[in-house]
Amino acid sequence: MAARWVKRRGDVASSTALQALAHGRGWSYLAQGDRDWDDRWIFAPFGTGQHRRAYHLIRGQVRCAGAAREFVAYDYGYSTGGGQTRMRRHARVLAVRTPATVPPVLLRREGAADRLTAAFGADVQVGDEAFDRRFWLTGTDLGVAAALYRPAVVEAVKAVDPDVLVFDQGWLVWVADGATWDAAALPGVLDGVAAVLDAAGPRA
Repeated sequence: MAARWVKRRGDVASSTALQALAHGRGWSYLAQGDRDWDDRWIFAPFGTGQHRRAYHLIRGQVRCAGAAREFVAYDYGYSTGGGQTRMRRHARVLAVRTPATVPPVLLRREGAADRLTAAFGADVQVGDEAFDRRFWLTGTDLGVAAALYRPAVVEAVKAVDPDVLVFDQGWLVWVADGATWDAAALPGVLDGVAAVLDAAGPRA
């Protein structure tokens, strides 16, 4: 009971801080989220487990790739296992509208499980040894993935250091597994993802 009370108090504090951040920057905030985002994406960690939920959802605009672009940031929760082994898992998500829509391009940390790896195919090497060791890069069209990850994009991605980064459905989606949003950290991540789109240019 005490642990649940501490968690609840922490959630209220997080919600208050995120709401204040959104208000101060002219963004919108929905504590309970928007059910349209619960199952928006099909790559891991999405589409797995039960009781999938997007919450603490912030919407706004960020200047990048030559225009003001829509973004959405939210906490994502889902349950795995059952009974005594049930666990509630969390991730932070930030998605920014891209200038164009390209075939899906998936980047994830090397060694992380992902259901799309086999379907998408081989690991694309970009020629940066540290980057190629750290990340797995693939896509439905490997040529598009290779062309997209030019040196400037590689450097911008290294700076934002995602667990998962995906170009999909006209969005660039950044995911960090295992934690919820800290209001102090969100603007920096948003700037980092915007820098990736700046580096990618108008064809991304």
